Amino acid sequence: MTPQVHASRQDREKRVPRALLAGVALSIALSACGADRIVTNAGRDPSDYRDRHPIVITDKNRTLDIFVGANSGPLDPRQREDLRAFVQEFRQRGKGVMMAYVPVGSTDPVGDARGIEAIRAALSGPRDYVPLSVQPYMVEDPMLAAPIRLSFAELAARVPHSCGRWPKDLSGAGTREGIENEQYWNFGCAYQQNIAAQTADPIDLVRPHVEERIDIVKRSNEITKLRQGQDPATVYDSSKNKATISTVGSGGAP
Repeated sequence: MTPQVHASRQDREKRVPRALLAGVALSIALSACGADRIVTNAGRDPSDYRDRHPIVITDKNRTLDIFVGANSGPLDPRQREDLRAFVQEFRQRGKGVMMAYVPVGSTDPVGDARGIEAIRAALSGPRDYVPLSVQPYMVEDPMLAAPIRLSFAELAARVPHSCGRWPKDLSGAGTREGIENEQYWNFGCAYQQNIAAQTADPIDLVRPHVEERIDIVKRSNEITKLRQGQDPATVYDSSKNKATISTVGSGGAP
């Protein structure tokens, strides 16, 4: 009896590793089958509105039309002010050079030539000087006023498509969006457009500004106050700016 019992134990010990190997193989096979049944988001719109309506940085042309008129002389005060503001925008956000497109084929070619010289004269000052690259353009209707068009390129932030489009149903029991209660496609588009329009410098969307040097004097004073147990916050005297009620006509003493 003893040899038989010993033999049966050996058989069981041999069968246990085989059962473990078979279980591992079965789990691998089942996991492989399960990978084929994973539900993906292929063909679906991104669930985040920032992915559906991203803010991108593109090149944009800024233009200013200068109407010189017949027998043009110096620019009038209104257009000189417009030109000065345009030059300031070019220095802040402009890329490359400023272009000046002069009309060709108008009823007053002499006035157009004088007009570009008037613009050069307006830009000849030390603060307003900007080099111009002059190019001609053909006038479509000679009877209409043909301006001299100034143009420069700048960076602009915008959403690459228009808002207000409804490519899919807003909701409904027969649609996947209605059943799963997902965001509709147009959700967040106007918000992204407004953020892009309010961005003064599109580079801020890519990276922050370089840190400036600290105010050493102010920081030293604050550290000294902290060491002395004082509040380092700046205290303003607001009593001088308080409004008072007038006593005129009230019968009281002045």
